[in-house]
Amino acid sequence: VLCFSTMTRLLDVMEEYLSWKGYKYLRLDGHTSGNERGVLIEEFNKADSTAFIFLL
Repeated sequence: VLCFSTMTRLLDVMEEYLSWKGYKYLRLDGHTSGNERGVLIEEFNKADSTAFIFLL
């Protein structure tokens, strides 16, 4: 699942909720470094990825 938002505050709220529910997730926003972005994308796209949702 991909969740797009233009507001980082909404991503913060989603992150809190997902943590509370115990879901595995990844997050990429404007504070994510260029190197880390590639790593996150590769991790999410793995066939055996444990991430349920990617917050963008």
